[in-house]
Amino acid sequence: MVSLRLLNKVSHHFCAGSIISERYILTAAHCTIFPEGIGDPKGNNVVVVIAGINRRQKVPKGLYLSKRFIVHKQYSNRTNENDIALLQLTEPIRFTDGVKAVPMASIPPPVGALATLAGWGVNKIFPSLQMPARLQEITNMKVLRTEQCNELLPASSQMNSSSEGQLCTILPKGKGACMGDSGGGLLVNHTLVGIVSYGIPCALGYPDVFTSVAHYRDWIRTNAGI
Repeated sequence: MVSLRLLNKVSHHFCAGSIISERYILTAAHCTIFPEGIGDPKGNNVVVVIAGINRRQKVPKGLYLSKRFIVHKQYSNRTNENDIALLQLTEPIRFTDGVKAVPMASIPPPVGALATLAGWGVNKIFPSLQMPARLQEITNMKVLRTEQCNELLPASSQMNSSSEGQLCTILPKGKGACMGDSGGGLLVNHTLVGIVSYGIPCALGYPDVFTSVAHYRDWIRTNAGI
């Protein structure tokens, strides 16, 4: 689990990602899109990765700079399909007992499987958006069929029933992914099965939608060699 920040706003967490090797972070495509562009020589919109922290405000001296972004060529910010991206780092992550690569799923989780999500996403919306100081964890997120998901999602937010690239989970009202959790990893049996894509809106009893890691396993292997 890593926190993504901008170099010129290093105290501000905006997305999450998963370490899949010493050089690559797996995240959501929508986490790499900035209106002004990426790679400003003054440091604007240069993304840095912070690994090995539980407290959001903690900023260690060793930051990992992004070298390049590999965004799925068919990513659509309108439909959220193919919402997957790789961040290649300029230097390898130093692995420790608390900083490791997560194993990736090669087959999708079975319907009914119970998943776990961690993140620093917003946990209070009113009277203002508030992010937790410490890393939060949600367990027992039940994996649903696509048809079940679409029955529970508003028409404008439904998954593409012909696509195997997405999966969804559901929890009772009051729990779920929210702003700041985007790009983070959904785990089943300590294996990465999904990437936080979108929810409608936060923790109101609607399903949370994820990009399926298993579906894009060949894409990851082709682009990152993992």
